[in-house]
Amino acid sequence: MQKETKEQKFLVKLEHFKTSGVLPKAVKHGKQLAATKYKCTCELCVLCKNNIRERSATRQSEYKEYFKIYGHLPEGVSHGLSGYGAGCRCEACVSSSRMSNLNYLSKIRSQFKQGVSIEDIGLKHGFSGYNAGCRCGVCKSAHKAQNQKQLAEQRKHLAETGGFLNSSTKHGTHVALKYGCRCEICSKFRSDYSNNYREGNEEYLKKQKDGRQRDKQHLIETGDFYSQNIKHGTTAGYYNGCRCTECKIAQTASYHQKKKEKLSA
Repeated sequence: MQKETKEQKFLVKLEHFKTSGVLPKAVKHGKQLAATKYKCTCELCVLCKNNIRERSATRQSEYKEYFKIYGHLPEGVSHGLSGYGAGCRCEACVSSSRMSNLNYLSKIRSQFKQGVSIEDIGLKHGFSGYNAGCRCGVCKSAHKAQNQKQLAEQRKHLAETGGFLNSSTKHGTHVALKYGCRCEICSKFRSDYSNNYREGNEEYLKKQKDGRQRDKQHLIETGDFYSQNIKHGTTAGYYNGCRCTECKIAQTASYHQKKKEKLSA
């Protein structure tokens, strides 16, 4: 019989705490273990968690200020995740941060797939809930809003400075085109990619063209869409060639909504 791992033992204790509200004897209220690992919400533990956050934020701020002034990490802070938090963007620090994020995302997505609720994971519905794998209306809306905000910031920075907000963004990439760069390198990349795509996907593009003609002919003959998933009164209906009143209204509303979002960004 296999021995229980530390993680398994902890999960048993955590489940007991959730059901009974009683911490293990060695764990005390108002201490870091109870506040962070067991996520106790009593007054003492909430106060402890807030103090931890404040100390961490203060320390991080001091490290960033030091790095900004002297151009190197303070004593006791090494390159890696700690260095990234202090503001260093060398290869080692960026790589550590990326791996940490990937591991974290893998962990919370695995928990969500196993049926653990967003709240029990320790998250809230919204952008963080979307990252965990939730696709409820709140999470999808927050994800869309966050992406639009970041894209607007990137495009504004590029328009004002002529450079990218993130140093990892390079000219001649899809990301650079997405941010609105149309320099000679990016324009050539766009043209070459388009030409190469057409040359390598003639059969697929012909299939797409034939499919559009089939859908259009079916719409003319029957007044309905070839695909049962497409309905009247939607932008999909308009894009598939329907010009009934319902589809035109849906398309107009979608156009004005996108224009409003673009102006507000």
